[in-house]
Amino acid sequence: LRVDYEDECSVQPIGDLLVEPLLEMLRKICASADATLVSDYNKGFLTKQLCNRLLDEVMQKPVLADVKPDQAGYFVGVHMMTPNLTEGSHMLGLTEVGSPEVVAPMLAKRLNTEVFLTAGSRGISIADKSGVVDIVEQPHRVKVSDESGCGDTAAATILLAKLCGATSIEAAELANAAAAVTVSMVGAYAPTPEEVLRMLGS
Repeated sequence: LRVDYEDECSVQPIGDLLVEPLLEMLRKICASADATLVSDYNKGFLTKQLCNRLLDEVMQKPVLADVKPDQAGYFVGVHMMTPNLTEGSHMLGLTEVGSPEVVAPMLAKRLNTEVFLTAGSRGISIADKSGVVDIVEQPHRVKVSDESGCGDTAAATILLAKLCGATSIEAAELANAAAAVTVSMVGAYAPTPEEVLRMLGS
């Protein structure tokens, strides 16, 4: 059982005085990294000032942003973004959840990035900056135990796969398999490479 408590104070944006020490810490971490993955839970950490300064530091290497709709505009031009279908629809200002093949290319053009739009059992829709769409269906049918962490799993898998030389379609195929492992477990589960390989072969 997971129970989260928060109040208005816990989701307020961080103050300007924290930006510089946080950037100094992040510079040291990112300097030795091959890429940067920004995951946002809309708790006030990713302010516009912090994001702008951070991206100035890290954009020479691949950057993947997995962020909430309110912060999407801070990440225009990054290399990749991985919203889910509901988030992507909200980023476009739609009043209802749109179809993946429509939402993905609109997002890619608006945010000037490659979009991997995750849609659960419907798979992942990939759109490049020109709006060309590839649909990578989810072939793995598993008993859903807990959806916590599926988006994080997909984002991390896509970035790792791309760093290893995978095509975008191959990265999405791996992400589908990894997310299928995660959703079959209870809690925010991080699948092992062996589990992902077994799922690919199932």
